Amino acid sequence: MGLNVESIHDALRFGEAESATYTDDDAPGSSESARWSRHVRRMTEILKPEGWKRLNPMNQPTLVHPNNKHCLVVTSGTAGTGILNGKPTNRNPKGTSIRQAVKDNRSIGGYHDVNVLISAETLNASLAGLRETWLLMTYVDVHGSLLSEVSLPEEMANEHVTVWTHRIIIPIVDPFDRGSGRNREEPPGYDFPVARR
Repeated sequence: MGLNVESIHDALRFGEAESATYTDDDAPGSSESARWSRHVRRMTEILKPEGWKRLNPMNQPTLVHPNNKHCLVVTSGTAGTGILNGKPTNRNPKGTSIRQAVKDNRSIGGYHDVNVLISAETLNASLAGLRETWLLMTYVDVHGSLLSEVSLPEEMANEHVTVWTHRIIIPIVDPFDRGSGRNREEPPGYDFPVARR
């Protein structure tokens, strides 16, 4: 698919860093919106140099693989996200662009071995019928761990995905773990007397 765990973890940490700058004095929900936006931005920054194209059909940020056979949409997930036997869905309601993508995922089988050339106008107008749409779903649990998965949606009920064809679980990111510790340098220790007045 052209994705790797390191890149996904990079995007998750980028979003977490942005979200951490928000306080209770910010507008409700703004930290989660900023987290999602930074996930989208960082995945775009990582994948564009690899030849991926960024589109925004119906204002849905979408990254299209260079072979035009699949694309990626970043979205927030629910508590089952990133858990092997979980039953995740998208956290926020999805509209027409995702509904069409899910519909196309069910019928795209015949397109896998066909090279399709399309105009820029058609490409920007819709993602319909040309490629599988995978979701990079992210979730922050009560301990602050960052869970994620890259999954292929198959069915929706109302505005939420209910059935997945494939789910690729990404290893959990502990935002407090900044590395394995093997290559980290400990800060120097200081020893000095403290005199009482």
